[in-house]
Amino acid sequence: MKSLSFLKTLINIYYYLMLLAFAIGLITAPILLFTQKKYDISFLGTTINLTDITLWKSSIALVLIAIIFFLYFRSIHLIKNSVDHISKGAYFTEYIIGNFKKIGKLFIGVGIGATAVKMVITLLLESQIGFSLDSTLFIFIILGLFFLFLSEAFEKASQLKEENELTI
Repeated sequence: MKSLSFLKTLINIYYYLMLLAFAIGLITAPILLFTQKKYDISFLGTTINLTDITLWKSSIALVLIAIIFFLYFRSIHLIKNSVDHISKGAYFTEYIIGNFKKIGKLFIGVGIGATAVKMVITLLLESQIGFSLDSTLFIFIILGLFFLFLSEAFEKASQLKEENELTI
């Protein structure tokens, strides 16, 4: 259980730092859009210079990036809640099973969405259609499928636990 408390602490630290960074980003992004000062955004290993493009293209890029970060943030929030729930000893509950399913779907959405957003940003910035396969797509899809598998495993364990409690 020592590893679970360490995991819980790390996830809480990561969650609150990410919440702070997201809040700062929401405050500074509109300011940067309207000041016409040079600014770059780093999105999954790609640095995007939003200074030289029009306001509507910058806005579209920022909204798409914010959507992907929100989905990622939501998945981390669900992981945090699930670990908090598990640390109290409730392993095979519908709450955990449902959270794992949501996390899996969100991670798959982040992987596919991030790849699509990179394509749209390339189209906006360079006026060409570009597609690149990087580890982001595969890692998030693998993590998503892993969480979907965990939800099925926990669901099966919950059913076995119920059957075990019903037998005399």
